[in-house]
Amino acid sequence: MCSCLRGFEPKNMEEWSRGNWSSGCVRKKLLQCERINQTGKVAKEDEFLKLETMKLPDFAVRSSVTLESCREQCLNNCSCIAYAYVVGIGCMTWMGSLIDLNKFPSEGADLYIRLAHSELEKEDNKVVVIVPVVVAIITSAICTFFLCRWLAKRKALKKKRTVVKLDTADACTKFCGKNLNDAWKLWNENNIVALIDPVISHPCFQSEISRCIHVGLLCVQEFVKDRPTMSTVISMLNSEIVDLPTPKQPAFTERRNAVEESSEQSQKRCSVNYVTVTVTEAR
Repeated sequence: MCSCLRGFEPKNMEEWSRGNWSSGCVRKKLLQCERINQTGKVAKEDEFLKLETMKLPDFAVRSSVTLESCREQCLNNCSCIAYAYVVGIGCMTWMGSLIDLNKFPSEGADLYIRLAHSELEKEDNKVVVIVPVVVAIITSAICTFFLCRWLAKRKALKKKRTVVKLDTADACTKFCGKNLNDAWKLWNENNIVALIDPVISHPCFQSEISRCIHVGLLCVQEFVKDRPTMSTVISMLNSEIVDLPTPKQPAFTERRNAVEESSEQSQKRCSVNYVTVTVTEAR
C-alpha cells in the first residue's frame, strides 16, 4: 500500500484508486523558484518536512559538508528537493524525483523533504474538522463491537440456568442498536447530513464529513470480508481511493425486530416449570 507524502497528491487518481501506484505523486503547490519563474513575485522561502526512520531514496548526490550546511546547500539549489545527513556518510541531496522511498518501523534515517512554505503553515479548518470526526467514528465502531460482546457474554452467564437465553446478536441489538440504526436509516434516506453535529456542519466540509461517515459504516459491517483494512481506511479518508463501496446493513441495527417480536410472543405462550416433584407410590 503506497501513500503520498504531505504536500503531494496522486498523479493519476484513476489508477491510484485501482491500486496502481506506478505513476507516483506530484506536488500540490509550486516551490519558491517555480513561483518566481511563473509570476515574478518573491514568495516566502521553502521549508523542509522531517520524515523519521526512512529508507533513503536512490540516486543521492553526496558531499562532505556539515548538517547545517547540508540544509543551506539544498535550499539554495532550485533543483534540490530533499536532503539527509548520516554520520559516517555525510550530506546527501536529491534532484528530480524520489525513487524507492520507504518508511521503516524503526531504525532508518531522517529525511528532509522540501515543501512550499504554505504546506507547513498551521493546518486549515478542513483538517481540524475531519480528524475529530474520523477518530470519533472509528473509535465508536470499535467500542461498540467490544462492548456488545462483553454485555452479551455477561448476560448469557446470568441466564445460563434458564431455558431461554439471549444470543450475542440479540444482546447487541438491545444495547447498541439505536445509534447505528439511526445512521443506517439516514444513509438509506440519502440524508446523512442530518447526522452531523450542527457545530461542525458547514457546506464547505459536508462532502468530507459524509465521506468519513461512509467509511465508518464500512468499518462496522457484519462480516470481516466486507470491512476495509486500516491501510485501506487511510487511503479512503485521504481520497486516494475515490469510489467507495456501498455499505451493507450493519450487524447491530434493529433489523431483527420482526424476529424478536415473534420470539417474545412465543415465549409468552410458553411457561417453564422450574420445580419438579416426584412421588413414588406402590401399585
